[in-house]
This record gives sequence, structure tokens and C-alpha cells, in this order.
Amino acid sequence: MSCNMLPEIIGCGFFDSSKRFKGGGLTSKRRVFAYEIELFAEDDGIAYLDDNEYEIKKDMLLFAKPGQMRNSLLHFKCYYLKIILDEGSLSDYFNKISPFTAISDSSKYINIFRSIIAVFNSDFEGREFKLYAGIMELLYLIYRNSKLNILNESMKNIIHSDILKNSAEYINKNYSNKISLDDIAKSVNLSPTYFHQIFTKGIGITPHRFLLNCRIRNAKKMLLAEPLSFLEIALQCGFSSQSYFNYIFKKETGQTPKQFRDGGDLY
Repeated sequence: MSCNMLPEIIGCGFFDSSKRFKGGGLTSKRRVFAYEIELFAEDDGIAYLDDNEYEIKKDMLLFAKPGQMRNSLLHFKCYYLKIILDEGSLSDYFNKISPFTAISDSSKYINIFRSIIAVFNSDFEGREFKLYAGIMELLYLIYRNSKLNILNESMKNIIHSDILKNSAEYINKNYSNKISLDDIAKSVNLSPTYFHQIFTKGIGITPHRFLLNCRIRNAKKMLLAEPLSFLEIALQCGFSSQSYFNYIFKKETGQTPKQFRDGGDLY
């Protein structure tokens, strides 16, 4: 059968690197010349694709494309499929698929892999049709999963953006009070650990550092604009005492509150 819209399968099976490579270590880099699809069967090893590192986890799918460079840190086990697609047609879709992604319902993928492997290694009338049907079903699942992951990632970014905005607003409104990580996380309905992770990744600094920066920034404004005592400023900016305020302010700015006030420069 010959049709430039259909994939040409050049290999498939179940690969256990420990049976081919007795020792562990890093394999040599090689250039990918076909689409290589691998579904990992256990947590072990590292995959490298164009020098990007991907920790191998069970039910993770690797989708390597022609022209990419890849190698691996052994050992690992995976179902694999190697196919050639003509430029244009299907390749336009699959070149957009993420190189490494988690999949849902791995049993469905495994069953398709096993079916393709069994048909590929058999000989019966109509074999090519059944083989192509299995490959197209697998490619469809991979493409759909990739699109869903992109949508989910987009939605997650929107949600995280709201979390960052709302938590920053909470800090800016409550910096004068005695607030903790638990209080800030509770304001956006998250656990402290998960909130800390999202905030630090999204803002670039920890919630504690953001709160401290907010307190120091407002203390500077008050020192220059308000006829308040150092103790009043300390308490209004959320510091427990004037001595602690003096210590933190000098540590952060290199000046005592008095030196900063006398200098008269906000920046």
C-alpha cells in the first residue's frame, strides 16, 4: 500500500535498555530521522532531547521529531513506535506536539501499542489496513492529549495569574498586621505549601520576601512623609518592635531609619 498521507512504520516493540546495555551511564547522542514515540513503563532514567532534560516517569510519553538530537541516561523500559510521515499533511499537526507529556488512561495507550506490535509481527491478509488503523488511533490519542494539555496549561496560567494578583493585593492591604504564610495562602484558598510554590515561581521571590519588601517600601515613605516616631512607623508597617524594625531596616537598606530620614532620599 502506498499513500503519502499514511505513516510508514519502521519499527515497534517493547524496549528494556538493561538487556541491550549491560552497564548504566549516558548513551551517545544521535540524530532522530523518524518520529519516535515512547511510552515509559516505570520510573527510571532520564531522556535528553535537544539538550533538554526530562526525568522519565511511568505513563510519560516522549514524542521525538525528525532532526532532533537525543540520548538517554540508562536504564529505562518503554513501548516504542518509529514512523515516517511525509512533510505536510499529518506532519504539520504532529510537529506541534509537546516532546514530553503525561497521559491519562495509560491502559488504552498500552493496549494500542500491544495491538500494533502484534500486527506488525504477524502476516495475514489485510494486515496493513489493521496496522494503519492502530497507528492512526494512537496518533489521534496523542494529538488530542497534547491539545488538552495545552488548554489545561493555559487555564492553569490564568488561574495562577489571579492567585498572584489576589495574594499580592492581600499583602499590600494587610502588611501592617501580623500575617503569616498560612494567612496569605488562606486568602486565596490554597494550602501554604502549594501557594508558596506557585507564588515563588510566578513572582520570582518568596511570599515572605514580598511581604518584607512591602513593609520596607512603606516604611521608607513614612519616614520621609509622616511626622511619626520610629516606634509608630515600626508598628504601622507590621514590625513587632522598634528594635526589630531598626535591625531589619538596616539589614535591608544599609542605613538605620534615622540615617534614612535624615538623608531624605526615597530612592
